[in-house]
Amino acid sequence: MNQKNLELEKLSIVASETDNAVLIFNHHKEIEWANAGFTKLTGFTLGEIMKSKGYSIRDFTNSSEVHELIENAIAERKSIVFESQIPCKDGSMIWASNTLTPTFTAAQTLHKIVVIFTDITYRKTMEEQIKASLEEKGLLLREIHHRVKNNLQIIISLFNLQSHYINDAKAFEALKEGQDRIKSMALIHERFYQNEGLSKIDFDEYIRRLIENLFMSFNVSPERIIQVIEAEKISLDIDTAVPCGLIINELVSNTLKHAFAENQKGELRVTFRKMPDDLLRLTIADTGKGMPEGFDFEEADSLGMQLINALSNQLDAKLTLINEGGCTFILDFKPAH
Repeated sequence: MNQKNLELEKLSIVASETDNAVLIFNHHKEIEWANAGFTKLTGFTLGEIMKSKGYSIRDFTNSSEVHELIENAIAERKSIVFESQIPCKDGSMIWASNTLTPTFTAAQTLHKIVVIFTDITYRKTMEEQIKASLEEKGLLLREIHHRVKNNLQIIISLFNLQSHYINDAKAFEALKEGQDRIKSMALIHERFYQNEGLSKIDFDEYIRRLIENLFMSFNVSPERIIQVIEAEKISLDIDTAVPCGLIINELVSNTLKHAFAENQKGELRVTFRKMPDDLLRLTIADTGKGMPEGFDFEEADSLGMQLINALSNQLDAKLTLINEGGCTFILDFKPAH
């Protein structure tokens, strides 16, 4: 008996001296005890809180969600942790992290409900400030992407105007290729601007838009060259998306320009998927005439192939060419972290 009294005395000291608020409700869910920590945090004594807010545990919050949590905790005989706002004597509200524990009699009927709550107002205030700061940063980043996209569109328009004064076919073609490259980058900034999250874009959607734009740019009917796009839902950051987008632009452009004879029908297949060991695999294949025999893309002197090699190195990617039944390029790389 002395041991039991000693344990009760220890519990009484803890409940009375802790800075956390402790409330005890009876089996009718009516308040019957509050410690000094409760008065310190809210300014209310037990008598005052009973007069101002009522006796029931339900009187301490108007949240139906919290009421449901409490009833579920009692029904399932378990402790729960939840956050809520607690009224103070001076009319203000504090945020509290609450631990509610129902206790039961030997007959398994409700005996007491113990609620311990900690003032987390400062933490919640900091969270709101951080949230506001992130929203402000998000607006700024979105505006940057928007302005970059607009600036790139201006460059594209200037290229387009300049093309009207060019009579040399090769110069005209080079200018058009430059336009398409810039368009591929502008599209990435457009996707970042439109995206809810600003750190990554859904690259599968980007691939579809880019290829659609290239078919329009080269005036190629999708009925003549069927496009098959199998892209898993993968998000990429801007450091990976830009070089990867440019590589797709170069390879698909090359297919649309050179892989098929005029009016020849064929297929362009683009796949993008996750592989083991955190690798991503981009495959661009066509059923066209393929590359010339003995072709080595690492030694090619065309600007397009030089760009592909440089961008592959930038991604630290492995680029493989399969020159059978058409042309297949496979790019294996790990996304930037």
